[in-house]
Amino acid sequence: MFFFFISVYEQGDDVKQYVAKRCLVLVNHQSTADVPILFDIVNMHFNKLYKVVWVLDNMFRCTPFGLVCRVHGDLFIREGLQHRDRSLQKLQTELRRKFWSRRRNWIIVFPEGGFLYKRIVKSQNFAKANNLPIFHHVVVPRVGCIRAVLEVCNPLNDFPCNVADFSNISSIQQNSTASSPLEYLVDITIAYENGNALSLWNIATGLNSRTKVILRYKCCPISDMPRENSDTLLRYMCDRWQEKEIWLQQMLSGSFPWKQTVQRRVRTPLKYLILSQLFLSSLALGYCILLTKLFSNIISNF
Repeated sequence: MFFFFISVYEQGDDVKQYVAKRCLVLVNHQSTADVPILFDIVNMHFNKLYKVVWVLDNMFRCTPFGLVCRVHGDLFIREGLQHRDRSLQKLQTELRRKFWSRRRNWIIVFPEGGFLYKRIVKSQNFAKANNLPIFHHVVVPRVGCIRAVLEVCNPLNDFPCNVADFSNISSIQQNSTASSPLEYLVDITIAYENGNALSLWNIATGLNSRTKVILRYKCCPISDMPRENSDTLLRYMCDRWQEKEIWLQQMLSGSFPWKQTVQRRVRTPLKYLILSQLFLSSLALGYCILLTKLFSNIISNF
């Protein structure tokens, strides 16, 4: 995040080993800044953003950002009990149609379903009512979307049966690598320095500059995830989120020596800096030319 004066650090497992693998990526969600930061990190590791499919809230579908995501082939899910079953079925249909045919590797999901500050109270009430851990720095994860993804992309039965009904997949199935299921779970925890989560406004304006963001990776075979029913999967996810809670608490209290455990600082490659500078310069030049012609026409009419 060179242009926004944001320093991003990584620790935990070496996520580069999983770039070429098919992975389900689960991330905690603190603010609107999470997505552009992850975009930047994924681009640094992949160099090809088309290898990743994002599962996003349906509210973004008709925004400019959502239109770009639709062209990219990302998926949308609508929350709410009245829409849940239909939305999950549609998600599975779109996964079958796009995931293998477009040669995707990663599926990125935010199981919390929204920003921390908006859902923390409801999450704590739900945890109390269902005898689950009560979190203060994360939200109890939802498992409906995760189960839907696993049923399609890592089914317990014969894998090809999930894509056999789609003619555009048949040619890809001849290549076992192209039609392989999800293999690994990549668990990403995002932490902001002093717990002050950034927003898109901070990124766009450069406010709160020199902020540090730490990403913690934990990777494991996806077969470690229990698949018996939603309750066992929820308990498993809560155990994972309990680890996030403890780590985030240590980060906030200053008791965790993150500087000693950071593997590396993420740096923007030179080619991206040059391309970004060319884009910004071209944009500024075009804007100046447009304003010059506009004002010259206005003055000539007087």
